Amino acid sequence: MTIYLPDFKAIHFSREVFCPIVGCGARLVSMEDFENHYNSRHTPVCSVCSRVYPTSRLLSIHISEAHDSFFQAKVARGYDMYECLVEGCGLKFKSYNSRQYHLVDKHKFPTTFEFYKKARSSKKHRLKSQRKQAYHKEDASGLMEVENAAIDDLASAVSKLSTSYSTPSSISFGHRRKGMTFVPRSVRHGSGSNP
Repeated sequence: MTIYLPDFKAIHFSREVFCPIVGCGARLVSMEDFENHYNSRHTPVCSVCSRVYPTSRLLSIHISEAHDSFFQAKVARGYDMYECLVEGCGLKFKSYNSRQYHLVDKHKFPTTFEFYKKARSSKKHRLKSQRKQAYHKEDASGLMEVENAAIDDLASAVSKLSTSYSTPSSISFGHRRKGMTFVPRSVRHGSGSNP
């Protein structure tokens, strides 16, 4: 005997639990396995950033606002694009902050609510990131010393170069020996310097 709950979760009174989602066909050993399967396979998850949302409507809003360049272009042109998150409200706003104010003021959301709550990295990840930054700073400072030394060497080499003006005797256009040859006036007149 199988009982289907309103949110598509199945309870089966034998050894196996079958997933009721059309096309899935998963057979699971326990209700705990089914819960894990359902949460990992059938909840609205963003395919770009892997954020999970309670409804497909909220997932759709997230995808538009966070990953859709057409949405961003419309916002830049001043269109009301930020939908109210409350189903049935239907209002749209010009900015994220305007919608935030509406949610707090009209729908009594907590003032701390954020649709795009930033995930806080673990302490281990933060320490690893700090070590990486420190390593790159040391690496960059050593590179700066090398670059400064190279610039000093280059400056001294350039200062030793002769700066006398020299005019080529002729300049050819096209293939060698064929084509027109340009002879500067200074060379044509035999002066060797600019007129």
